[in-house]
Amino acid sequence: MRACETATDGGAHTLCTAVGGVEVIVGPGEVLALAGAGSRTALTTAAAAERIGDAAFDGLSMSRAAQLRRRVIGTTTTDHRLVPSLTVLGNVALPLELDGWDRGAAREAAHEALGLVDLAHRADLFPDDLSAAGRRAVALARGVVGGRLLVLSDEPVDVLHVTLLRRLAANGSAVLARTTALVRPTWADRLVVVPAAHL
Repeated sequence: MRACETATDGGAHTLCTAVGGVEVIVGPGEVLALAGAGSRTALTTAAAAERIGDAAFDGLSMSRAAQLRRRVIGTTTTDHRLVPSLTVLGNVALPLELDGWDRGAAREAAHEALGLVDLAHRADLFPDDLSAAGRRAVALARGVVGGRLLVLSDEPVDVLHVTLLRRLAANGSAVLARTTALVRPTWADRLVVVPAAHL
């Protein structure tokens, strides 16, 4: 993967990278869908880009680069794996607290993330008090808590997931999402097809 020098429409971009000759540029507030045989690899490779927004990882130690990536890259996953003894708010705040955030700031960011999935009113409940859809929403919020510059998503399929991606983009995040569709999904601003031959 190499960095690109161009930006869409002459404006700023969050991620500009080339995957085996296919240039992928996604800007703040944009949802870009990746399709094709090489889309999963392209999504994975985007997570290892040398620069995302103003954050440059090239030349940093592996541990420092990993720490910085955790702060600027979010991933949406519906894999629950919630801590049953923590409240919904505690589960969403946990990654930030483990990353050294002040507890109050982490919980404030978690409350904002829960608002993105319409669960702020259930912050004090425990995971077992929620339906499966509710637990899925908590997992989505936990993956993007803290105002990420870039959000990576693998095959958003339900309304909750797609709504979250659009809300994140509206808040200024760049969103890169893999899809199996070969036409632009209604939730995406653009579609880039990445053939396997380009990887």
